[in-house]
Amino acid sequence: MNAKIPQIEEFADIGEFFDQPVKIYSSGMFVRLAFAAAINVDPDILIVDEALAVGDAKFQHKCYNKFLEFQEKGKTILFVSHSTDAIVRHCDNAVLLEGGRAIESGEPKTVTNYYIDLLFTGKIHGYSSTPVLVEEGYRGFNIVHTGTKYYAFSQSLGPMDLTRPFENELYKYIVDHKCAVGSSLEEVRLLVDKTVSLEIDISNQAVEVPPKKEITELERFLEEIPEGDNCVNRRSYNKNEYRYGDRRAEIIDYLIVSVDKYDTVTINSGDVVDIYVKYKFHENMESPIFGFAVKTIDGVIIYGNNTRIGRIVVPPVHKNDIIITKWTFNLIANSGDLFLNLGVAEKLDIDVPIDNRKDIIHLRIQTLADFVGLVNLKTTYQEISRKEMVVIS
Repeated sequence: MNAKIPQIEEFADIGEFFDQPVKIYSSGMFVRLAFAAAINVDPDILIVDEALAVGDAKFQHKCYNKFLEFQEKGKTILFVSHSTDAIVRHCDNAVLLEGGRAIESGEPKTVTNYYIDLLFTGKIHGYSSTPVLVEEGYRGFNIVHTGTKYYAFSQSLGPMDLTRPFENELYKYIVDHKCAVGSSLEEVRLLVDKTVSLEIDISNQAVEVPPKKEITELERFLEEIPEGDNCVNRRSYNKNEYRYGDRRAEIIDYLIVSVDKYDTVTINSGDVVDIYVKYKFHENMESPIFGFAVKTIDGVIIYGNNTRIGRIVVPPVHKNDIIITKWTFNLIANSGDLFLNLGVAEKLDIDVPIDNRKDIIHLRIQTLADFVGLVNLKTTYQEISRKEMVVIS
């Protein structure tokens, strides 16, 4: 351990305090030293509890680089944090803890969505602590709701004990088409239908339309009031969205318009994009907030805005009002997949989520210009001067 002290001191970077008694340390200094000591003993399992929330940006950057180094070596990191962005960006699996027990585990993006729901509403929408038989004998499957998921098990599997962990068998059941898993009863029914009837795949390509047709489609969007949620019928709709809020208002439709395409899933980098969003209000509201965000596939927000941040004055709305908003921006992102959040909140002492639909829109970005990173900063290059040096020998 003595041989590693120089590396620990360098990583902690707390200066002359390194040789001082720990009792005079600030909490941040203590955590920096503890983290530096932990990583330099080369552990097989590293447990980190909010350590990355301390220190300046350079220290946090060092910590994240160490994370990547450990991951490349196949080491296990147990990272405890309230930072949903950090969890999504750096973890392969996430566990949600509440009241001293694990209530959900799985893909980080999904689990952090449950955490946000729990944080803002005090509960996870659609959560069942014990297995409940929802529907028996649907096309030869029994549909069960447990945790946050719906499971359809083939009746050919016979009686099953779902009170014990069954993840090990689950993959085999899915591969053998004896199980379907979804976030809602409707989704699982659809998966069962596809399994039974071998429904053909439907193309999800954008529809190219003449400019006149585009205007007609936009006019139709502006005039029509859907009976229910028309978002699910949009080509760019992501069925794996996560939705939370008290629903005193609802996002009932949206329309993506870009150049000569409407309701598209493909955007050319650099094109101007219009996002029309339609809201229905079920109560009067003095100070509504409308917003959106653009995210990468791993959850990194590359841009977000709302009417509060933009200091845009939004007049009060009334019960049964239908409000249509439009966001316009130049999407100069690199090629790949992007997801968009749409949301409405109310400005009180804190922003209260009314209807937040995370990852509701899935867009595919295409670019002809090669560059590195998330966005094209439209840089220019210019050589200012060149001097030939004469060497005298």
